[in-house]
Amino acid sequence: MASRKWLKSRSSAYIKQIDGVGFTVALKNTCLAIVSSLTFFLVMMKQLVLGHIPFIALLGPVGLFAEIIQSFHQGLVVFAFFIAQLSLAVGLVNLLPIPGLDGGSIAYAMLEKIRKKPISIALEVLLYRLALIVACVALVQLVMNDLTRYVS
Repeated sequence: MASRKWLKSRSSAYIKQIDGVGFTVALKNTCLAIVSSLTFFLVMMKQLVLGHIPFIALLGPVGLFAEIIQSFHQGLVVFAFFIAQLSLAVGLVNLLPIPGLDGGSIAYAMLEKIRKKPISIALEVLLYRLALIVACVALVQLVMNDLTRYVS
């Protein structure tokens, strides 16, 4: 267990100092935290798809910007943690098998490997267009959620 020391600084505020841990322990703790966060995001996405969490509860660009500013005002550690969590969430969403995302490209490659012939260009363009339309509609809905949340 790390020893704790209390130091008195010049401004008479108390600073808590905790001894560090070894590299392997820190790496293990980091991996466990990442797995825990990714599991949480997957459960939240499942709850969103099943309708247990309403779409109106999601933040859009305005709400996300407000949360970024709020986390920045809470300190550098909170801000860095928020940015790290946001990066993990974006990375996880990017791996979903949706056309236009990396997961969609992986799904296309696997489908072509299984079928042993490429997907037609027309079908691929159609799927990309449909995914873009769905993404635009979702973005408009998220902005509307933000506006109703901050106006009322």
